[in-house]
Amino acid sequence: MRIWALVTALLLVQSAQAGAPMATEDADVLARGECEWESAFERARESGAPTVRAWGTKVGCGWLEGHQAAIGYGRASAAGVHADSFSLGGKSALRARPEGGWGLTLAWELSTLKAPGGSHRFDGSMLALVFTQSFAEKGLLHMNLGTARSRLDDESTRFWALGAEWALNDALDLLAETYGARHEKPQFGVGLRWNASEAWSIGLMASQTRSEPKLKTGLLTVRFGF
Repeated sequence: MRIWALVTALLLVQSAQAGAPMATEDADVLARGECEWESAFERARESGAPTVRAWGTKVGCGWLEGHQAAIGYGRASAAGVHADSFSLGGKSALRARPEGGWGLTLAWELSTLKAPGGSHRFDGSMLALVFTQSFAEKGLLHMNLGTARSRLDDESTRFWALGAEWALNDALDLLAETYGARHEKPQFGVGLRWNASEAWSIGLMASQTRSEPKLKTGLLTVRFGF
């Protein structure tokens, strides 16, 4: 059961990688006609449990002014067990973030889950408020507060996330975040994002819980805007 919980948790984390490589969502929304492709590769290990490996990919576009939507697919596996997930998600700007200011967005997602030997069944739903504030010209602060439900597990939970990014130069961003859910241990992470060009960016993130049993995760992401 511990392995299966890790697998499903990683699928949920990967489906929400909009602020890649951070798990924390940002409030910015794609402009109408703008699109992005993102892929993520993740490795996780909890003390005393097998390693979990996961990957996911998604494509999203701005389809109306202040609104964007994305479709995605992910797979996670551990100790010979694997799970697959399709997702449909999006964001709607409640207050567009001006240059140097703050923005507020409503993020949502619906997802399926395919267990070994089974078929895809509707499982997850998520709704969150996302806040982003610029600070000191080079920094951004992100805050998330939301709720998620697993239909198959018949469980609902509230979650939160707090993240910050700082532009070291025009091409490199320093990242830090912490996030968690009700009755779960929070994770703390640091990372880097390399903006290779106006279209391409590559991110690395390392996270872990502080208390035992420790859960350590490593994440590599690639993003292309078009």
